[in-house]
Formats: sequence, C-alpha cells, structure tokens
Amino acid sequence: MRTFAMAMVFTLLVAATGSAAAQQPDPLNPVLFLVGRWDGAATSTYGPYHYHNETVRRGNWLVGSGEAHPDQPGAAPIMTTTVIGRDEAGHLVLYLFDAGGMWRFAGTADSGGVTFEWREAGSFRRTRITLQPDGSVRQETMAHLPNQQPPLPKEVTAESVQHPAP
Repeated sequence: MRTFAMAMVFTLLVAATGSAAAQQPDPLNPVLFLVGRWDGAATSTYGPYHYHNETVRRGNWLVGSGEAHPDQPGAAPIMTTTVIGRDEAGHLVLYLFDAGGMWRFAGTADSGGVTFEWREAGSFRRTRITLQPDGSVRQETMAHLPNQQPPLPKEVTAESVQHPAP
C-alpha cells in the first residue's frame, strides 16, 4: 500500500510538472512570424535591391539566411546569417553575421512587432520589423556609423517589404 501511495504521489508530481511546463509561453513567440521564406524589394541609402530570406526554427533559436541583390549592374550580393533567440537572462537577442563581421543586437517586442538595436562607441543600428495585415513583413533600418570611411555614408537607411515566397 505504501509503495502504491508513493507511486501515486510521484505520478501526480510528474503530471503537475508537465502541465506547468506546457503552460509556459514560447520564448520565441514575438518573432515566430519571421519563420518562412520571404522575397521582397527594398530601397536604401546605397540604392534599390531585392531581398530573399529563409528563416527556420532550430530548438530555441530562429536561424535566417538572407541575400540582398543590389539593382546596380555588377554589384555583388550581400549574404547575411541571423540567429534570434533569448540570452541566459531571458532577453531577446539577434546575432547578425555578414562579410563585415558579427554584431549582437538587443531586442524588444511589442504588439506591433520587434525592434533590434546595436550600439557601440558612438555607432548604432536599429531595425524595426512588423507583420503587415496582408501577411507581408516590413523592415525599416536606420544606422549611424561615424567611423565609416568615404565613399561610404555615415548615415544609412533601408526599408523593405517582404512577401511569403512560394
């Protein structure tokens, strides 16, 4: 009887733990709208370009692979990889990798979308990403890069609208 009672208590504890875990909100919920394949057009300080991105979920992270194809003849595409998740303190983060290196962005989410920001030694870059009513994703980026050397601009902006790709 004592063994049966212990087994019942253990079973109830496991069930309670499981249901508590099931009620935990998904830590990636604010950015899950980014999962998928996206194609779109953009304008920027550097000129117009077309953007292709695919974002997948890998455990507690979203991993994105993007290609920006400038409309200028002979311009090379810009390849990026992004990794979005939560750091050990539970804060939303985005890691961006491209030919220029790696950046860590702090993220915030609200009912309209997500914002990622990077700051270092007087430079900053802020990107706002929102899900539009038609299912597209709008991205607006602003950067202040005082250490860029001419002919590169010190102020950079970009806007894109990306639609689900077939």
